[in-house]
Amino acid sequence: MRVAKLMAVGAIVMAGLGVGGVASADEPCTYGWICVYGNNDFNWKMVSRGGGYGVANIAAVYNDKMDSWRNTNATHDAAWYHNSSGTGTCRTMRRASSDNDISFTDSDKLSSWRTDVGC
Repeated sequence: MRVAKLMAVGAIVMAGLGVGGVASADEPCTYGWICVYGNNDFNWKMVSRGGGYGVANIAAVYNDKMDSWRNTNATHDAAWYHNSSGTGTCRTMRRASSDNDISFTDSDKLSSWRTDVGC
């Protein structure tokens, strides 16, 4: 009986701590790459790309889902767009910088991006 009570208390404590499959760790971005994340604070890395590439549309599964980004490239600014094919509002991701919580006016608007230049 005592063992059963201890196990029940342990299960309640663990559930309260969120243990058991909930991942919320900051996900790294390989040096020299630009990474976009579906959640604030660099969680749920969706796509990463090296510097120097032109406009590309984001895969449909990730369209309109970005909330943070990292540019670990030392030589290339990058840019992302609200619309496909590099159209619509453009936001620069400066080299060697990041944004862990983009503006609410830009949240979940990424549709295309480039890693060769900024806006």
